[in-house]
Amino acid sequence: MSTIIGFTLGLVGLSRIVKYTVPWLVLLYPSIIIIILSALYYEFDKIRKSVTVGVIVALFFGLGDMLSFYGLTSNFITKIASQLPLGGQGLGWFLPTIIIMGIAQLIFKPKIEEGKSS
Repeated sequence: MSTIIGFTLGLVGLSRIVKYTVPWLVLLYPSIIIIILSALYYEFDKIRKSVTVGVIVALFFGLGDMLSFYGLTSNFITKIASQLPLGGQGLGWFLPTIIIMGIAQLIFKPKIEEGKSS
């Protein structure tokens, strides 16, 4: 089965495959970076809700980059991201995502169990 899929993809051509997949990868890469960096935290369960909020924010900024690939370069998401710090390097999504994750962590702070001693 994998041989047939590989043969079919070979017939389509690499340029067409890249043409269709790059916009979707651009959409997903900010949220994937947030997930990977968050997974490095040793108590991931305590930040799970804020990571979810961060992934949603990162997807929002990734949507702007994806729209740019489809020719909608003047969309408001891309304009906002380019004005933010690190926006010139394509990382305008990073600081807002981290800040919103911090705010979400304060809102969704895990409750300390009473009677539990250290």
